[in-house]
Amino acid sequence: MKNISLNLHEKLEPQAVRLLRGAADVAATQAITFFVVGACARDMVLEHGFGVASRRATKDIDLAISD
Repeated sequence: MKNISLNLHEKLEPQAVRLLRGAADVAATQAITFFVVGACARDMVLEHGFGVASRRATKDIDLAISD
């Protein structure tokens, strides 16, 4: 199988890192997994994976959870 993961280490805005770390901490206490979805996820892939500038109007981060 081919690994298609993107290395976003040190590429995200500090505010996003704090939010996602906080979400990860809470998720860990509840034994659930989560992932980023929506425009933020798309822009992370486009900007940090392919170098395409984002044109988002909002800065929200949508999360999906799985149990």
